[in-house]
Amino acid sequence: MQSIFEYTAGLFDEIMIDDFWFTDCTCPQCDAARRLQTVNLSGRTFHVEGQTWEDYRRGLMWRLSQERILAPARKVNPNVKGDPQVSGVVRPLAGARATTWCRETADFDKIWVGTETRDRDQGGSVPYQAYFIMRWLGALGGKKVGGGWYDPLKTTPPTYLEQAAADGAGRGAREHVVLLWRSGTRERPGRRRGVARQHPGVAGYRRADAPAPGGWDRRL
Repeated sequence: MQSIFEYTAGLFDEIMIDDFWFTDCTCPQCDAARRLQTVNLSGRTFHVEGQTWEDYRRGLMWRLSQERILAPARKVNPNVKGDPQVSGVVRPLAGARATTWCRETADFDKIWVGTETRDRDQGGSVPYQAYFIMRWLGALGGKKVGGGWYDPLKTTPPTYLEQAAADGAGRGAREHVVLLWRSGTRERPGRRRGVARQHPGVAGYRRADAPAPGGWDRRL
């Protein structure tokens, strides 16, 4: 992994890391380290607060970011900027798989917001989520928020473009990464809109690294 970031830093001044930057490993080696409250990287040992899987994984991902991405990449290219992308797809994994946004937002140069809402009849999320996550991460990252990212997977063109409006309204995204534009502009037969799922209560903010009950946001 380190060699990939070193190579990329030699070519570019900005590297965006996709949203699946997390771990759910439960191998014997990780389990032993968790019990000892340590993270071991390249012969160095770092202390971890607590013995839960969440504690261990957060410590591991934080140290990996520092030791295997940022420091080596900056050694190759002092001007390089590392940007993790956080999406509505992986946001619920903060507790279970320990994406640690508070620490990583502080360490990385920017963060990007992946709104990535879907059509409701395709198992998608509430359209409001795009606005919600942009506001939430905008409050966390402030000026470090580079912009919004969205794709056309499981969407019709109106839903795809709706994400752009939500990004702009949510925090006034300075830039937009539009993935697979051609795919998003094609009409897809058989896709319907307006099929709602029931979400009891009102969604509320939660602490950035807190586990989400049921996988999603707390509801009042």
